[in-house]
Amino acid sequence: MKLHGLRVVLRGLGGLGLVFLSAGSLIAASGDERSLPRLDELPRFSARFSVEEAYAAIPHRRTVFRFERSAIDGPERAYLRLMFEVIDLAVVARVSAYQSFYYDGKDRDELLEGMLVLANFVESRITPPNGLESYHAQVVSALNAQKAFFTEWSREGAGFEHRESNRLAQHPLVRRSSQALRAAYGILMSLYGAREDPQNRNAFFDYHCALDFL
Repeated sequence: MKLHGLRVVLRGLGGLGLVFLSAGSLIAASGDERSLPRLDELPRFSARFSVEEAYAAIPHRRTVFRFERSAIDGPERAYLRLMFEVIDLAVVARVSAYQSFYYDGKDRDELLEGMLVLANFVESRITPPNGLESYHAQVVSALNAQKAFFTEWSREGAGFEHRESNRLAQHPLVRRSSQALRAAYGILMSLYGAREDPQNRNAFFDYHCALDFL
């Protein structure tokens, strides 16, 4: 499946294939959209997977939202187009970080830094349009909780007691992230679900569920 607006460049690091993710296309600069960052301004960071590979590693279905078939328009359209790109990058960051922290830790500092930069970018550089402030706050909450979870894991190292998949749900930061992502999905469904076709409703679900640990 084509990566919408993402350019993937491979490099090697100590025999480990890393993927550099950056945005390679621009959001159309209409009057309502100029306040948003362009896609090529999204943070660039290293990761172990492409977007498709990260979804497959979970494993989770990936459904791309088709804006050409959507009734969403104007600043809401521009904002959600950007945020769905952000969520795909965040899925890659989360899956890559878990693989690194769990197995070898060779690139965990670089991956953790990428998560920090992405979360800070969303919180400080992306301003939601009217009506989507609560959605934005929930996504920011989820990203910050995941960032804090991996920061704690990095600090505690091999003795981190929630590293096993069957212990993740017991960690309060994992639960906080999950609750925020469920709330974010619910907001989109409440606002737009009745107007969207089945594929786009599935996309609402898949973006947020794939980013969820649980």
